[in-house]
Amino acid sequence: MSERREAEFLALVEHGERLTTRKGVDISFVERRAGVWEDDGPSTHATVVSLHELRTSWARILDHPSADWVVALLDRLDAGADPAVLTREAVATYTARHGSAPETRMWWL
Repeated sequence: MSERREAEFLALVEHGERLTTRKGVDISFVERRAGVWEDDGPSTHATVVSLHELRTSWARILDHPSADWVVALLDRLDAGADPAVLTREAVATYTARHGSAPETRMWWL
């Protein structure tokens, strides 16, 4: 069994309201993984999934207007685009939309 390690993810999608249910997706294009989370106020639930699982089992978390641009980047990754280039584009697009760079989070793989 391989040893667990941490990897860097970009916090690219968050929607919902505090004290109801907020949802988010953090992406590592290089690792081809997503950190998905839901926060209903008193508790938070999170896991790391493959990008395939994100687009199938967790697709509902991407079904929000704030995630459309991320889905387009995932489509390009699936088509063979360079993950490092997509990471730079994700940071630039997020910064243009929100006025600051996305938060970087460490997730265990």
